[in-house]
Amino acid sequence: MITKDMLGCTNARTKGTCDSRHIIRRDTLEASILNGLGKHLMEPELFKEFCKEFTREVIKARMQARVSLESASRSGASTASWTHFSSSS
Repeated sequence: MITKDMLGCTNARTKGTCDSRHIIRRDTLEASILNGLGKHLMEPELFKEFCKEFTREVIKARMQARVSLESASRSGASTASWTHFSSSS
C-alpha cells in the first residue's frame, strides 16, 4: 500500500531496489479480481477443481495440526515422567 487507495511497489519508492513504478487504485484492482473470479471460477469444471484442491489442502492442514498436537502431547508427557523420575531418585 502506497496510500490508503493506491497499491504499488514499496521497494521501488523507498529503497530503489525495484524498477517497477506501476501503481493501481485499490478499488480498480479489487474489481478486476472479483470480475475474474466471477467469470472464471464459476465455470463448473474450474469450480469443481477448486473445491477438490481446497478440500485437499484443508485435510492436509488438519493432519499437520493433529501431528503437532500429538507430538506436543507426547513431549509434555515424557517431560513430566522424566521430572517425576528425577525428583524421586
